[in-house]
Amino acid sequence: MFSKNKESLILNIQNIININYIDTKSKKVFIFENPSILTEIISKNLDISVIISSGFPNLSVYLLIDKLIDSGNKIYYNGDFDPEGLLIASKLKEKYNDNLILFCYNEIDYLSSISNKKINDKRLNKISKINKIDLIEIKQLLLKHKYSSYQENNKERIIDFIKKESSNE
Repeated sequence: MFSKNKESLILNIQNIININYIDTKSKKVFIFENPSILTEIISKNLDISVIISSGFPNLSVYLLIDKLIDSGNKIYYNGDFDPEGLLIASKLKEKYNDNLILFCYNEIDYLSSISNKKINDKRLNKISKINKIDLIEIKQLLLKHKYSSYQENNKERIIDFIKKESSNE
């Protein structure tokens, strides 16, 4: 019903626990760290399923992802390029491995969305143990340049990826 009416649905852990089966029309779900990208997706009339984790995913987000994977959905994730964002992506990738695709995680995406927010060494040390192959390039760029890069500065590339991936159904 929410899909037919193109309405947002806010779920909490109690709702998710009581749902046995969750599925999507396209079998693809895009997860974002920040809600800022949602406005862009809505403005482009993209008919996709989206989860906003609002930073570090909580138990309800993990339960939702688990149920979506159980019903055969492909999960895509995009977050900020800062130490905290890389930690989120790393934890998700460690938990879901091949069931989670990190998208727009390359040098072009980093450099095209770089901010003027310098990252101090204490924050950079947080990423020292990140070793997932999908994140090494971004980790090295953060250590080299020491500037954060944010989703909201990379909206066009993210939207282009979603359009391309959505047309591959």
